[in-house]
Amino acid sequence: MPSSSPATEQRLLGEFAHDCYAKALLLLEMAPYHEEQDERGAMLSTAAELLVKAEADEKAFANACSDSHEIGRASCRERV
Repeated sequence: MPSSSPATEQRLLGEFAHDCYAKALLLLEMAPYHEEQDERGAMLSTAAELLVKAEADEKAFANACSDSHEIGRASCRERV
């Protein structure tokens, strides 16, 4: 089994901290390189949580865009 590099893992996790999808993918790729089952499980659980959060963020963003689009249409009608 290849070994993991904690310094590299921390650097990559820091670089992708702002992107839930990228961080989840990184955790999924890193997990098999950790020998401890509990550690692998924690990484996979965190990845799953990040994917759920990313989906919720996407839905919230889509709703906000939809709402602002409706507001824009309403104000256009008011001008006519």
